[in-house]
Amino acid sequence: MNTKNSALLIIDGQNDFLTEGGALYEAVRPVADENNLLQNLNDAIAKARLANLTIINTAVAFSDGYAEAGDSPYGIFAAVAQSGGFIKGTWGAQSAEGLNLLDEDIFLEKAGMNAFLNKNLNKILEEKNITNIVLAGLLTDACVECTMRYAYDNGFEVSVLTDATATIDPDKQKSTIENSFPLFSKPMTTEQFA
Repeated sequence: MNTKNSALLIIDGQNDFLTEGGALYEAVRPVADENNLLQNLNDAIAKARLANLTIINTAVAFSDGYAEAGDSPYGIFAAVAQSGGFIKGTWGAQSAEGLNLLDEDIFLEKAGMNAFLNKNLNKILEEKNITNIVLAGLLTDACVECTMRYAYDNGFEVSVLTDATATIDPDKQKSTIENSFPLFSKPMTTEQFA
């Protein structure tokens, strides 16, 4: 991996997922604890920083009332709206307190699952000539997977840190890592990434 052309993209590393009191903290906690998620994310951030990789943290963030989710939200957007979390400008939508991010790291909001919904992401990657993306974060089978598939389909070399992701269901975590990740990325552990 050429570090000059690489970025660590943390998907939705925000308080509503990763900090006690967050809207979906308890829902993801079993898988996050099993994966030692916060420690692995911070290890990945530290290694990326040492290698001068661009570090980007995305956050799913909706306006009050979840208008971006449509008139009658369904599927995962219904669950998000029901949680009452992930509202722009709130504590829950901010970068997680436990993540060792710096002001120089890039923070991007998106009103959906795929990180590329924020058009600034493509612009940043192009300006920095980034062709390799390393993904980590939440939810494994939703936002991480959507971003992975889009990046793969658009010619990026994609890796996913299998032990630096989490979702709300252990079976979905395992299935996504075993069945989906190998089709659209180069899965690896945080230690292998380091």
